[in-house]
Amino acid sequence: MAKVAMRLGEVRQVLGDPQRKPLIRMIREAGDMARSSGKFPWRYFHSFAYRKDAGPHTEYLYGDQITSLVDRLKASDEHGLLEDKLRFEAWFRSRNFPLARQFAHNEGRTFWVDGAERQVDDLAAFKALVEELRARSSHGSIFVKPVGGMQGDGCRRIDRADADLAELYEDTRARPFLFQETLVQHPALAAIYPGSINTIRLLTCRAPGQPPAVIAAILRLGMGRSIVDNASQGGIAVGIDLETGRLLRLARQFFEYGGKVCAAHPDTGFRFEGFEVPHLQMAVSVAQQAAADLSHPLIGWDLAVTGPGVVLMEGNAVPHLVLTEVALGRGLMTHPPFRQLYQGMGLPS
Repeated sequence: MAKVAMRLGEVRQVLGDPQRKPLIRMIREAGDMARSSGKFPWRYFHSFAYRKDAGPHTEYLYGDQITSLVDRLKASDEHGLLEDKLRFEAWFRSRNFPLARQFAHNEGRTFWVDGAERQVDDLAAFKALVEELRARSSHGSIFVKPVGGMQGDGCRRIDRADADLAELYEDTRARPFLFQETLVQHPALAAIYPGSINTIRLLTCRAPGQPPAVIAAILRLGMGRSIVDNASQGGIAVGIDLETGRLLRLARQFFEYGGKVCAAHPDTGFRFEGFEVPHLQMAVSVAQQAAADLSHPLIGWDLAVTGPGVVLMEGNAVPHLVLTEVALGRGLMTHPPFRQLYQGMGLPS
């Protein structure tokens, strides 16, 4: 029943959107996608392809296309390197990429701090370790994230000595975590939303016989007191024009979190259109160099922007392609390198 209620709410939201296409056109376009996929075309609506400001509906990916591509990406030899944050850290640090300061990581009760092993057997010892790491941070803050985590799940920021660490302590018994220095983002990005590190997502694509190239760029933003910018945690995302380095007009949010479409940040009122993203060309250069170090064909790179430059945060072996389409307001098939890659893999058209 809950799912039915959710779907009915989505239908009401689409029909009530003043920027939706005429009903007959929506039915025709959704029907095109349904015939291609053999399923009800929820993707047409979740990607905002139903709106007047969307790109051609035929250029958006539907469910089976995404599933087939994801399966192929997961089979890559480098999938594990990109998804395991410890391996990612070791690989790219050895190649002198700009990374966040790493203080420690753990495997159960065993912690490695600067390569030295130590046992942390109770909550008091864990609190002492966290305070030791916080004292090493230049601004008294550390960011903790699961080694194999996705979509911002399980991340914490520890800013105070009196922080409640009991839940995190128990979590470290169940899975490994990385303990890093919290970054201080560029003040221009903090002005949009100060609660999270708002990262640039760059999608690199290696078409057959071609070097990797950045084909899409978006800015991910936290909201509602969230400490992470992930769309899968309720954040919003806005497209970046790679030619001008400026934000597009509208940010969008996934339907399951409300499906907001906004020209200004809901919390700060910051208007997006025309904002020049700091250090974007530096971020593009870092992403292209990182992609050139690997053979994986499609990677979503997350980069934080600080005052001096950029920091490579993560490389996603299976990037959220719908997020990119939602933020840009057009389908990925509009990009020739992506289309060439997809067709070269022999995946369903």
